[in-house]
Amino acid sequence: MVSLSKLMSVDEQGVNFESPHTGEQMSLPPEMSIEIQQALDADIMMQLDHVVHVLTTGGIVEEAMQRSIRWLDRCEKAHTRPDQALFPIVQGGLNLELRKKCVEEMAKRAKNFSSKTTPFRDRIHESKTRRTQVNKPIFVSWPS
Repeated sequence: MVSLSKLMSVDEQGVNFESPHTGEQMSLPPEMSIEIQQALDADIMMQLDHVVHVLTTGGIVEEAMQRSIRWLDRCEKAHTRPDQALFPIVQGGLNLELRKKCVEEMAKRAKNFSSKTTPFRDRIHESKTRRTQVNKPIFVSWPS
């Protein structure tokens, strides 16, 4: 959503987009994001989350984190297919305390999420970081 920030707005109901082609207003609530992913027969689905740019600071970071937690609740309720895994998306920007709080809250809710590390995950992370530049972000995530 960050790349579309000029074309969208976020409120408690969901993400509101303006089509760059027609100017038509469109809304995407968390429940609809799950319905779409289920209809696509996705094996792995991601919750709708309130994304803010990684360098954002201030109250909006915590607001986006709290909203993402509430939206995870709504996504979990809309998720009806046990053959499809629904994963949360941790928010909190660069604020480690907010990210920790978000992980704790999401771990309470999500069926396919663990905040615990495992030896396997540690080895994968270590092998990836050895092969990548230390100052570049990497994405390591899977069910444990």
